[in-house]
Amino acid sequence: MHEVVEHTNLVGKNRTENYAAARKNTVQCSDEFKELLTVPTPGALNLNRHLSGLNSKGTAAKPGSSIQSISASELLKQQKQQLLDSRKRRSEEIQKRFI
Repeated sequence: MHEVVEHTNLVGKNRTENYAAARKNTVQCSDEFKELLTVPTPGALNLNRHLSGLNSKGTAAKPGSSIQSISASELLKQQKQQLLDSRKRRSEEIQKRFI
């Protein structure tokens, strides 16, 4: 029974610490800044979308899903493949015109 009480106290302490950390991460801004964010400019809309955690399609963004890390050689391979694919498509279109 004593262990359960200690565990409950630890859980409560962790919740309090997490809440305090979350409060530190909240953005404090002036009324003037809030007013500027209501103007529908591209920058204000993007910042509002970022702060609300939505992506450009209005759905919840997955953390880390928009950035993919690849090596330089892998990027070069991808670009070369795209170039070859576009050349192939172009040559097929030209052949279709003459047939």
